Amino acid sequence: TYNAPLFLKAHKGFLILKEPPKELVEKLLRIKEKGIAKIRGLKVPVEFTLIVESKNSEKYDLPVKIKLPYLSEEEFKELLTRKAKVGVPSEVVEKIPQQKRTFKTITTISKLLKKLRERKSNKGPEELLKEALVLFLGEENEDH
Repeated sequence: TYNAPLFLKAHKGFLILKEPPKELVEKLLRIKEKGIAKIRGLKVPVEFTLIVESKNSEKYDLPVKIKLPYLSEEEFKELLTRKAKVGVPSEVVEKIPQQKRTFKTITTISKLLKKLRERKSNKGPEELLKEALVLFLGEENEDH
């Protein structure tokens, strides 16, 4: 089977990588700069935007670096309510540490909720949300 080069897998012109090896980023930047890649002896024009998600931005030599701030309680509540399709009480959001109020947390909690709904369809959405938070934050936070 044919396995396409990584830069051809860019979604809508964006190639998003999480903590990739530094050498891979350097190679992709060279390909992007040339605008052409050699694939099996053929020169193929390429155009993509490389996005590297990393906790250590100094590791990569990139022209633009953006550090996203943590979400406020209101933003987090609104986004989680929309993504998880469940009412999220303010008290629940207050118990989530600020450094955990990120887009990734919203996605993770939403996925946990979806799985819990599939397995425990007899429970109400508030109970499932509390259970998802216990799973996400750990057992020491079971008082929600």
